[in-house]
Amino acid sequence: MPSLLLLAFSLLLFFPTSASAANDKEIEADTILLSTGKSKTGRVVYEDDEVVILRNRSKTKEYERGDIDEVNSRVRNLDELLTRIDSQGPDIMANGDALAELAQFAAASRLSGESEALFLAALLANPEQAVALEALGCRERKGSWQYKKGSKWIRTSDLALAVENWKDRWKLRSVHYKVESNQPLGQAIKSLLDLERFYRTFFEIFQEELHLLEPEESMDFMLHGDNGSYPETTGGRKGWFDSSDLLTHVNASSKPWRDTMFHEATHHMFHMTTVRAKGSKGSIPAWTDEGMAEMLATGLGGEAGFVTFDIAAPDAKHFRTQTMADKPHDLSRTLNFKADDYRSSVGPALKYAQSYTLVWFVMYGNNGERFPAFMNFMRSAYEGKSSATQFQKDFEIDSKDKFEEEWFESVKTTSASL
Repeated sequence: MPSLLLLAFSLLLFFPTSASAANDKEIEADTILLSTGKSKTGRVVYEDDEVVILRNRSKTKEYERGDIDEVNSRVRNLDELLTRIDSQGPDIMANGDALAELAQFAAASRLSGESEALFLAALLANPEQAVALEALGCRERKGSWQYKKGSKWIRTSDLALAVENWKDRWKLRSVHYKVESNQPLGQAIKSLLDLERFYRTFFEIFQEELHLLEPEESMDFMLHGDNGSYPETTGGRKGWFDSSDLLTHVNASSKPWRDTMFHEATHHMFHMTTVRAKGSKGSIPAWTDEGMAEMLATGLGGEAGFVTFDIAAPDAKHFRTQTMADKPHDLSRTLNFKADDYRSSVGPALKYAQSYTLVWFVMYGNNGERFPAFMNFMRSAYEGKSSATQFQKDFEIDSKDKFEEEWFESVKTTSASL
């Protein structure tokens, strides 16, 4: 357990005052130590076995792995933090001391947002957890401890209470996300952790294959714990990604909603790594965007805060929807779906189902034999070439009818096995 002096130093570093806030980027900068003894700072935006790419302001530079002795990045530290949380399991959320220890690790790892969230979780488990009280600048008044939320002081024993008004929502952040929510604090913290787990899964699938760089901006999520604060939309959608404001809204007032969060998070991620990426010409076709979103919204496991993704597990609902359809869409039609087609009042469920089964088929059908071709197509899409003609080229399709027949037969066979 750290001394009070060390805790005070940590407070200055990781929960800065307005006077020190200007130094946030410098404090949280990544560092690579070269074999020459020189160090370079910035943000590590890509790593593989051969290279490390460092972004410093608007410039990126690639370093050969053999020229690097050490890499200290927040993304690596976040991965270690999630691994430590996983190793202790969901029961840790009731252990204030263990949560405070993880929060200290996060602070020392330059994960200031995660540290603050975990210290708050520690107070949810134990409103008088001493390390968390100190780290969060709580005060004692009339025999009770208080935490300053915005301009208001609230008792730490009341942190678990429901947030009645959107204006009093919680504001949490992590390396990649900002979450605003009027869910109960414990659920909001778990949602933040689950979004980072989603991010890790997405990048495990695509980063090395597509040479994806870390997005330059954080991704903002509004998780609405009540219907009243959720902005009304046409069609009764439970969530949507607003590409103009770069916001994702999710109606989290009733279960299930976690699948919606990950579905929309996929749209958000594709947008940030194509349209918002510097110099990008990328364009993800609608069938891939929606199909991949459904891949990451199904096959979910684990408790809140400990989500797991089994995207290879076929989703029975989607497979059966296509199998039972009187007139499923042919391959050409599916490849040419537009975003508005999924919001149409005519057969949206079948469009989602066929987008999902097509993505599943090219990733995992026939023991994944088409997976390399799918990644070739995704590379083309990230270069701005995502037409049906490009699909046919990357998959080396001589006969669209034969490819469609194999897709439909795979769906039929898989559906029968579920």
